[in-house]
Amino acid sequence: MAPVQYFVATKLSDAQKSTLEYSSERLKKTNELLRGIKLLKLYAWEHIFCSSVEETRGKELTSLQTFALYTSISSKTSQLSLLPQIITGQSESSHVC
Repeated sequence: MAPVQYFVATKLSDAQKSTLEYSSERLKKTNELLRGIKLLKLYAWEHIFCSSVEETRGKELTSLQTFALYTSISSKTSQLSLLPQIITGQSESSHVC
């Protein structure tokens, strides 16, 4: 079970890093948009910057979904790794006189 848990933990870490990168990128774009809002309105560039922020948000959401998937897999593998101990504990307790 350890190799599976290691694999899942590695994927979980990668997903978390990419999520943080996309979040940071989205926040930078949003801050840039807010700092230059007067120019954006003057030249009617809102749709260009909105599209860019929405695209980055889509990537961020995909990364968050991947992170959630690996988190649930990690949780289930942890539970499965305890299964033999639970079974052994139950069989020992049933043989006590």
